[in-house]
Amino acid sequence: MQNILKSKKWLIAISVVFVIALFSVFLYQDSFAQVKLTIDDKTQNIKTSNETVGEVIEEEGIYIGKSDYINFDLEDKLEKDMEIVIKRSKPVTVEIGTKTVTKKTYKNNIKEILKDFGIKVDKDDKVKPGLNAEHTDGKIILTKVDKKKVFEEEELEFKTLYKDNKRLELGKTSTVKKGAKGIKEITKAQIFENGKLVKEDIISEEVVKEPVNQIIEKGKKPLTVASRGSSSDRKKVSKPSSNSSSSSSNSSSSSNSSSSNKFNAKRTIVMSSTAYSIKGTTASGVPSGPGKVAVDPNVIPLGTRLYIESLDGWSDYGYAIAADTGSAIKGNKVDLFYSNRSTALKYGRRKIKVHILN
Repeated sequence: MQNILKSKKWLIAISVVFVIALFSVFLYQDSFAQVKLTIDDKTQNIKTSNETVGEVIEEEGIYIGKSDYINFDLEDKLEKDMEIVIKRSKPVTVEIGTKTVTKKTYKNNIKEILKDFGIKVDKDDKVKPGLNAEHTDGKIILTKVDKKKVFEEEELEFKTLYKDNKRLELGKTSTVKKGAKGIKEITKAQIFENGKLVKEDIISEEVVKEPVNQIIEKGKKPLTVASRGSSSDRKKVSKPSSNSSSSSSNSSSSSNSSSSNKFNAKRTIVMSSTAYSIKGTTASGVPSGPGKVAVDPNVIPLGTRLYIESLDGWSDYGYAIAADTGSAIKGNKVDLFYSNRSTALKYGRRKIKVHILN
């Protein structure tokens, strides 16, 4: 009987020890947490007795950089079937025109990366490889696009129109109406990429001010030439003097040497003279005027300097230049210019001494 009791006690003791041991095993196993750890694309299951995320990270010897991502705080308590996700940051370069920005980021989406960089992307901007793409080579090219509408003014040149005027002397012009430039307004659409103009289109053009054409009259009236074709055209009095019937051979007699020396003349010729007052262009190309006389170039070459001395009490004509010719001025004849018409008419025809100075 006692042996039976002892056997029962022994069995009970063994049972108690077994239960305690089994319970201890359950308690020990329950003290371990099963967590999943994912770093970038690699995942591993970890069984740990640690209580916090940070302790697991430290136990596994994992370094978390400043720019790296982890989905839990290091102080967070471990929970059953918890998944800890770590994303390593990588350097990404963003090119904007001539500027570059490099920064480390764990994000892959281009849009999120640019946002993380603090770079604003407008609707017209160009992004390579694409705003919603995933970056692969660590380089993003952003082109800032700016569209503008500009207004410009362009001057319109006026035309110059010429009209003939028969009352205006040949070679002369007269501006009847001054020209004025017009104005054209141009509207353009411009596209700039990174501040540089890459495209420009004209949207509209409008002439807001028409140009005013300039009108110039050109003279067509024939010139009045000082060397006229006949003596009757010189508008002078045909008042002959007592010596008018003298032959040209008599009127060409030389003066005495004392008179020639008075003016340092090379030679002196007594000639017949008339007068005129009509203004025009001489045969030598210079305008007619006081001191310009018409001669026969076979007797006195054009351009010769002269001194003309009166022989009948009329005032000396004085120094002159042989500047003109005329069909009626042949031989020892000279035609003197006077500005006053009445003086020219009064002069008539007179004998004079022509001192040739050169």
